[in-house]
Amino acid sequence: MSKRALTAAVLTAAGLATQASAQNIDVSIAGVQTLQNVQAPGIKMTAGKSTAVRVGLLTTGTPAPGEEVDAILRVFVDGVETADSPIYSVNGPIVPPAASNILDADQSINFQFIPPGGNVELRVEVNPAGPNQVPETDFSNNTAVVPEQVFFCRKAAELIYVPIDYRPGGGATPNLPNPLLIEPGVGDGFVQAIYPGPDFEYRIYDQGSKLWTNSLSGSGSALNNSLTNELQLMNPKPEFMYGWVPGGLPYNGQTNFTTAMGNTQPIKHQRTHAHEMGHILGKNHTNATISTIGFDVEHHLNITQALPQVMPGSKKDIMAAGLNTVDAWVWPNNYDDFYENSKFQCVAPDALDAVAGETIYFSGIFDRATGAFELGTMMAIENLRPMPSVPADAGDLVFEVLGKDGQSVLARTGFSWEFHCFGDVAVETDTLVAVAATLPQTVLPRDVGSVRILDREGALVDTIARTDNAPVVTIDSPRPSQLIPDTFTFEWTASDADGDALNQHLRYSPDGQRFVPLGTELTGGSFEVDMRRLPRMQTGKGYFELIVSDGLNTTVARTAKLRPTIQFASFVGGLPTTHILTPDDGKVYPKGAEVILHSSGWDLEDRGLTGSDVVWTSDLDGFLTTGRVTAVDDLSVGTHVLTVTVTDTDNQTASDSHVVTILDRPLPGGATTCQTDLGFGGPGGATLAICGGDLSTGTFVDVSVTGATPSAPLWLAVGTGINPVPFLGGTAVPATVNLILPGMTDAGGDFVYAGFPGGGGPTTFVVQAVYLDGAQTAGVGITNAVQADILP
Repeated sequence: MSKRALTAAVLTAAGLATQASAQNIDVSIAGVQTLQNVQAPGIKMTAGKSTAVRVGLLTTGTPAPGEEVDAILRVFVDGVETADSPIYSVNGPIVPPAASNILDADQSINFQFIPPGGNVELRVEVNPAGPNQVPETDFSNNTAVVPEQVFFCRKAAELIYVPIDYRPGGGATPNLPNPLLIEPGVGDGFVQAIYPGPDFEYRIYDQGSKLWTNSLSGSGSALNNSLTNELQLMNPKPEFMYGWVPGGLPYNGQTNFTTAMGNTQPIKHQRTHAHEMGHILGKNHTNATISTIGFDVEHHLNITQALPQVMPGSKKDIMAAGLNTVDAWVWPNNYDDFYENSKFQCVAPDALDAVAGETIYFSGIFDRATGAFELGTMMAIENLRPMPSVPADAGDLVFEVLGKDGQSVLARTGFSWEFHCFGDVAVETDTLVAVAATLPQTVLPRDVGSVRILDREGALVDTIARTDNAPVVTIDSPRPSQLIPDTFTFEWTASDADGDALNQHLRYSPDGQRFVPLGTELTGGSFEVDMRRLPRMQTGKGYFELIVSDGLNTTVARTAKLRPTIQFASFVGGLPTTHILTPDDGKVYPKGAEVILHSSGWDLEDRGLTGSDVVWTSDLDGFLTTGRVTAVDDLSVGTHVLTVTVTDTDNQTASDSHVVTILDRPLPGGATTCQTDLGFGGPGGATLAICGGDLSTGTFVDVSVTGATPSAPLWLAVGTGINPVPFLGGTAVPATVNLILPGMTDAGGDFVYAGFPGGGGPTTFVVQAVYLDGAQTAGVGITNAVQADILP
């Protein structure tokens, strides 16, 4: 039915009378933006990732005092409306602006929702029919359709964060970053906001923290290599690994392509984290501005920076060097590259970036100023992650792999620091480059006689040669028959007949498949193990593995399959952890808004906790829903303590709570009440209806006629009492007619008086319409009569 808004009218206890509106307004839709982080033509969207829809408005005329409009969003997947549709706004109703300022989130009507996968069509209606509809001069420009857009699958990448216990020069006093700055919901705020995954498995390092005693004031390259060594010893391997250093650094952060580290200064640390991840994903520095509108859907950067949700086009891209968090967002060009990166593809863990066979891996530090190379770790083991490489003729360093005859070249590959973040400062000054490389998978470690490292000009930098003897390793404790207690000392003896320096690494497998590194670059022959911090050992399956290498010779020693003590066997494993990421504590929403619920959940044994393992409740409403990233739209009015509880397979739980407040509002396009149809219609086929709110104060109704003669004069008769009498071939129902309102049907034979306000009762009126209809004997048609009950 088309609508033609006419004069607004007021229903009062004295009767129904017309009253010209002091302000005739027309609200129309200026545009609709769908955003997950940035707005750009053709930008790809992720299924299951929190999404904002912003509806810009244009308004002619001046709204009356207190006149506000709202909107509804309908979501269709493959043509079928979703169960949570319609969706109500998170900020309506608003005073309609003359023209929405796109940089002001409060001047657009905003929605948020979790999109499913597939072809999604969005339909927006501003100021819809319902109890709080505002009278307008034209309702035909109040709807918009966003054509179908595909929301693609992207996985929730694993991101391990490592608190660095930074004690330059040693000492016994721990020096850890503030845990409140690096925990889920804060440390990962920028990452969650701009990267394409629907979520991140942002979880703490299994060992809790990593001790580092070398100075980081000049370079973080050695720390990054150490983190990469640990990543290579893990199974499964995370997509990302990041070390948090307490306080500031001269260079914000650094990366070696695979792992990264950075500061914990509140004005910088969230952006530094996201910046270094961009390097891991292969991006180098840029000075580009985002040149479009960005939007922080879940308002992640409200903590710690209290930034607004709207990111103006003047912001620099995340890969610009040396920025504070307030200065950066993501450039669509880089976001497109992030979106297509293999680390976010929906595939089985490690399917794209792990090698099943044995491969040689090494790490070291190259000094660009002197040309010297210092080898750190080198080993040959299975399931290594290939390191980024370039063709040999494009490398800043070239690795030339020779056979045991010293002549045959088995492979040549290059290493480039094009993407290396030399200190994350505007001018790159760092001379110490972290080199982490894997030799080509086609090369069998046993065939390698030496590796020559050459610079870009072909000058020899270093040679790593195989010596005659491999290290000899003996595990002294635990013995094969020993029961493993809660804490114990792992002891070994390692020697090398050639006198080579040894690098040693200890890792633990709870089940024969998963590996957790316990210590890397170890010296001496002992290591204190606390089983209470590790995944529970499965009896007869768990073991420890010591990897000792002199360079090209690697010896791997394993304990027998072990059994825990009775006490440890009864231990049910580590407690899970969880944090609420969204909504922020203290957040306020209007009634009916889609409230995004986003949490973390991790357990040493079960790993990521998702689905029914994650339960959301309210102290007012009880059980709400399940899932890591989900939403609810039916929270009752009032102040709620929202709690997320995760449960592991040992039935252990962890919880986190935030307070949110729901304010009352009339829901736009909400439940429609139609007044009582008394019948008596005819002649003609037209129907009268009075529908909308319940005619109480603050509600509105539409008085509509459908199915009448096209483009014909029409009169609405409004009266009191019911006294059906014959009239022009039909029946006139009102006993007394107090008011006649003239009108004209449209080309479809429809007519509407839109936005009649309720209130002022209780009283009752009877309404009936007469219209010209030449097909009838008396030349008129008569609608049915409707009883309108006016409420206080």
